[in-house]
Amino acid sequence: MVSGISGVVIAFLSYTILSLISPQLLIIHIPAIPTIKDNSGIDISAQKAAALGYSDLPSSKTGSNPTNVSGLSGSNLTAKQPNETAAQALSRNAAAARGQGIGNSPDTAYGAVGCALAVDRLVHATYGLPDNGYNLGVPGLYSELTGSGNFQEVAVTSANQLKPGDIVMSIDAPKPDGGTRSHTGVVQANGNIISNSSGNRTFSWETDYSGWISYYPNSNNNFHVLRPK
Repeated sequence: MVSGISGVVIAFLSYTILSLISPQLLIIHIPAIPTIKDNSGIDISAQKAAALGYSDLPSSKTGSNPTNVSGLSGSNLTAKQPNETAAQALSRNAAAARGQGIGNSPDTAYGAVGCALAVDRLVHATYGLPDNGYNLGVPGLYSELTGSGNFQEVAVTSANQLKPGDIVMSIDAPKPDGGTRSHTGVVQANGNIISNSSGNRTFSWETDYSGWISYYPNSNNNFHVLRPK
């Protein structure tokens, strides 16, 4: 009992002396941990952040061939053919990209927030554009496509107004727990919208119009549909 009290007294006196001599010695500095990687080299911390952010990067970041971006490309994605419209070609390419990832890129949290990049790559393939320079955020992609002359924005308030090849965008849609999130995808032949899955990190999440609106509520005109010309 006495030794225990003595230890407390000594500790208190030591703390008091240090606080008088050099208060900085009492501050514990916790080092920053920028990444947490598993055995495969995947940054788990980035994946977790992406999961918490749901589906999109917070800003309109543009990258020129982001690091290790692959997938959603190759011989299965081809430019519009003479016998098809741009909308048909875009829908076809989106169907061909089903299940593909967009690569192991930190720019998209390793594919977890790759919806804008995926759609932009499909647009580039459809229109035969150079395979470089992509928008990594939905707001930036919206600005790119509306300014390209290849799309027109149409008003859509029901499922039967969507057409295959339409690009659907929700920009800063309200989240149930506060904050906002954005997402984009392409309308398929069956009327459903296919887009990047944050959980699977592949171009595989498919939902209908009502499912999209329930997840990304349309308020303050944040729901946009761009139709290929």
